[in-house]
Amino acid sequence: MNTNNVTKKILTACATVLIIVALISCAALFLDYLDTRTRARLNLLLNNVQPGMTISEAKITFGEPTRKIDDIENMLTWGTIQNKSIIENCSLTFFWHAGIPYRYILVYIDNDSGKIKFITTQNM
Repeated sequence: MNTNNVTKKILTACATVLIIVALISCAALFLDYLDTRTRARLNLLLNNVQPGMTISEAKITFGEPTRKIDDIENMLTWGTIQNKSIIENCSLTFFWHAGIPYRYILVYIDNDSGKIKFITTQNM
């Protein structure tokens, strides 16, 4: 085998590796940008809805809920708050927020007053 052919193969392999690394780096930076942009939009939405508001007011900001859970065991499984004493007498309502990554907005509603008790988010 000729020395020039070996050198060309080595240079081709190095160039291929560099291109792959550059593409992966660009993809990672793009995903980070999308995550930051989505998080900023989500924070704007969350600032409009506060504990003490009604679920009707939350629907104006978040849209229609995608799911509702009324029993504590499922709230512990699917929710972010794991303390039973905090979430007893509550229902958990899920709102979908599209973006990368996909997120749910979790709204815990006090069953007696019908007011929002807690708002959290959860990545998919």
